[in-house]
Amino acid sequence: MSMTIDTTDGTGAETPTVPAVEPSRRRKGLPRRKTAAVPPIGAELIRPKRRGRRRKWVAAGLAVVLLAGGGTAWALTRGGTTAAAPTSRTITDTISTGSVSKSVQASGTVEAANVADLTFPSAGTVSSVKVTVGETVTKGQALASINPTSLSLAVNSAQASYNQAAAQLSSAQANLAADNSAMATLRATPTTSTGSTGATGATGATGTSGTTATTTAAQLATEEQNEQVQIDSADAQIAGDESSLSGAQDKLNSAQADLAGATITAPIAGVVSAVNVSVGDSVSGSGSGGSGGAGSHGTGSSAVSPSSSTSSSAAVEVVNMKAWVVNATVSGADLDSIKVGQEATITTTGSSTPVFGTVASVGVTASSSSGGAAQFPVTINVTGDPTTLHPGDTATVAITTQQLNNVLTVPTAALSQNSSGQTVVSKLVNGAPQQVVVTLGASYGQQTVVTSGLASGDQVQFTITGLAGRTGTARTGTGTGRTGTGTGRTGTGTGTGTGAGTTGGFGGFGGGGFAGGAG
Repeated sequence: MSMTIDTTDGTGAETPTVPAVEPSRRRKGLPRRKTAAVPPIGAELIRPKRRGRRRKWVAAGLAVVLLAGGGTAWALTRGGTTAAAPTSRTITDTISTGSVSKSVQASGTVEAANVADLTFPSAGTVSSVKVTVGETVTKGQALASINPTSLSLAVNSAQASYNQAAAQLSSAQANLAADNSAMATLRATPTTSTGSTGATGATGATGTSGTTATTTAAQLATEEQNEQVQIDSADAQIAGDESSLSGAQDKLNSAQADLAGATITAPIAGVVSAVNVSVGDSVSGSGSGGSGGAGSHGTGSSAVSPSSSTSSSAAVEVVNMKAWVVNATVSGADLDSIKVGQEATITTTGSSTPVFGTVASVGVTASSSSGGAAQFPVTINVTGDPTTLHPGDTATVAITTQQLNNVLTVPTAALSQNSSGQTVVSKLVNGAPQQVVVTLGASYGQQTVVTSGLASGDQVQFTITGLAGRTGTARTGTGTGRTGTGTGRTGTGTGTGTGAGTTGGFGGFGGGGFAGGAG
């Protein structure tokens, strides 16, 4: 019995028939017949001539089928990435004079330069609120008020106290003036003295002695001493009265300020950014003696107790939308290079239009840290009146720390060294490149200052080399199943299997093998 295996490889070419093991010799104990080694698929094979009767094969030849299946040919396109070759391009640049600069990068937040946090200086009940958030106000415009009745009474009382203190001082000053006048009189009074013996008169009589003053020196000294005590007392009284009058003046001023502060007015022109009181709310005074202040976020805020909630913010806040600052931070490594007055370019998040400013202050104490590195505060005053800024905008800032004007520069990429270690560029002379030795100044990133060797208008040529993007192809595999046929002792069976790739290739062999063994 024999089994024929069709090893068609899918191209129409037929591969050699593979002989199977002859089992009949095994059963009889005969020596095993030597068989030729199975050649690889596609190799040229010389078929042996058939001798004698037709050999019988058994289905055990399936093992050969599987062995032959292991040699199925495959067409495989190996995929993967393909490294692209380096690419280069030659650039010609015309040398010219211009400006170069170095800068430090910082980040920060935009804030209004002038924010007025306005509070009521005294306690009271809110009687009116005249503005809403977002409303534009002018300097001096009334914003909100509390009931002024008690404040008016306080002014009247303070005024009365002041008047009384002023009267006391006036009386003390009058007393002092009288004492000083009495003292002057005493000092002008002559003291008592005894006259000398008179001269002999015409009748020969002797003259008598006479008194030229009515007060003795001792009496006058005592009176002056008493008067000085009164003067000293008057001086002390005046000092006390002056102090009382000053205190009364302060109280009157405060009461008058409280009364004036019963109505909050805008100290700056701007936009109302917060209103934290409503009519009927009770407020506790800030004690500042005024209606608020303007500055870097004002001078303070009062404790406000609205009827429905409690707030610690100002009663009304007004922001000047025409003056801005950027509160930024820089690292310690950059701190020494930043000075007051340096120019800065500011770009807010979401905007492509920069605004400009100057460094107003540089902090020397770290205000925060980033990744373990200390950050120092830097304030930049924005120049002009940009309309694109808003309080709270985040911004990146480039602070110019060094700038040179009217200098000759060359692209840094055009620089190279010759065999002598000199810095050279490839200068075009009559259209042909020629190496020229140059002397360099400071380097500013992509540009380097040239101090000699080139002139404005010269052209230099240089090549930039880079890698193109990598390309890749998908890995693909193809395979064609072989067709196998077999003939049994009493019958025949045929199996066919085809497929793409690995499954199809082995499927064909499997079908042929089992068909032969079914007889």
